[in-house]
Amino acid sequence: MIQETLGWLLYDRKTLFQASLVCRSWSWVASDLLWRHGTFLALSILAPSERQKFANRFRSLTHNIWDFSPADLCPYYGLDFPALKSVSFGPKKDHGLLVRKLLRPELLELHYRFGDSVNAPVDFFARFTTIRSLAVCVIGTSAINEMCDSLRRLITLEYLELRIFEDRDISFSELMDLRQLSRLETFALNPSKSSRLMSATPEEEKRFFDGFPNLLRCNLGMCRVVRTATLIAIGQACRRLTSLETDTSLELSITPQIPDTLFPELQFLMVGSVKAPSRPDTYEYMDAKQKMISSGIMRQSSGKIKSSAIVSTAMPDA
Repeated sequence: MIQETLGWLLYDRKTLFQASLVCRSWSWVASDLLWRHGTFLALSILAPSERQKFANRFRSLTHNIWDFSPADLCPYYGLDFPALKSVSFGPKKDHGLLVRKLLRPELLELHYRFGDSVNAPVDFFARFTTIRSLAVCVIGTSAINEMCDSLRRLITLEYLELRIFEDRDISFSELMDLRQLSRLETFALNPSKSSRLMSATPEEEKRFFDGFPNLLRCNLGMCRVVRTATLIAIGQACRRLTSLETDTSLELSITPQIPDTLFPELQFLMVGSVKAPSRPDTYEYMDAKQKMISSGIMRQSSGKIKSSAIVSTAMPDA
């Protein structure tokens, strides 16, 4: 409960860190939890001689201050974080040198934005042996094949989120190396303004998703339209899927198969819109729609659907 409360107070964390240092009645449990999940902003309130002592307690390190330049972090380059398991940097600045220093073989989670100064994904990922969660944003590089070739070696991954900023569309064939990640439970392809994931042949899509037999959650935000063939490929390969999301369009012709046949374990469906046929008020469509709404899988909503929305979809007018 204490950890959950501290999470709600995220935007006042500097004040919380200060309070944990000076308040005699501050709970030692709350203090321990707070300093396990630290920030450079928290370290900045300490005297330089005290920083290493608190850095030893960090289990996770988050740095999301947009206007923090790499030069501002120079005082912390000499610190060691021996207990660190999770690192989150971004999204605006590229802190490649400092992040490389923090990357230990035993790291379990990394969220990072690759900029122009990070051009060797092979070297970057080679040191990981136990990582389970990885979210990467690739900017200013076209070495997608090289990155995927590096990622496929991270066989312990259970969560993978990719956001690729390119001035062209991305093909399924460029991501085929990711099929080696058979332990994945969550796979997300998030969209950028300049690139989308192109549709592939049904055979290619089936071959791709066959690599993820343990997948529970899938986000296909990069797809322009989630086609019938794509959903069938996912449904046949990922029988345990419980959550499916996309911020673009879902082909309506597949809708009747979702509740019963295609995804027997589905609990969460979020789409930006539904690509309707000429007669969206057919009995088959209305029956499937009602099944999903009544089961709680899908809720009807109007207006633009944001990625942070809960289970909801924008449906076509009858």
